[in-house]
Amino acid sequence: MKVGDLVRYTNENSGYPRQCDKSVGVIIRCISGTAQRKVVQWLYKNGPVCSYPAECLEVVSATR
Repeated sequence: MKVGDLVRYTNENSGYPRQCDKSVGVIIRCISGTAQRKVVQWLYKNGPVCSYPAECLEVVSATR
């Protein structure tokens, strides 16, 4: 996963906001470290910017 990829939230039991479950977002920043966190801008009306461990996201469409 890298900046610009479209992602979907996949980990329903992690305690992150439920409104992101079915939404698609764009990775706007990658944070290095053991969790490999990704900062995501969600693409629905007034979608929040949140950070998640990479394991909680799946790539829908990768940038090339």
